[in-house]
Amino acid sequence: MTETGIFMMKLDKIRPNQLYISSEKLSEVMKKINFETPTSIEPIPVKRLRNEIVFVDGHTRAYAAFLHGFSEVPVY
Repeated sequence: MTETGIFMMKLDKIRPNQLYISSEKLSEVMKKINFETPTSIEPIPVKRLRNEIVFVDGHTRAYAAFLHGFSEVPVY
């Protein structure tokens, strides 16, 4: 973990808790993110619930990263 509390985490270790992603919102996110590097993605908040790590927000950013082949994203 860095001093700011932001670190990279593998997507397959984070459980989504949102079942729907808007295609319009996904399209907008895909335009805004520089997919040259995963650190260009705004950090995504996660939380530990029992033995699982879940997304608190940022499901669309995480899905966009997944679609571009990233295996990890910045989280806090």
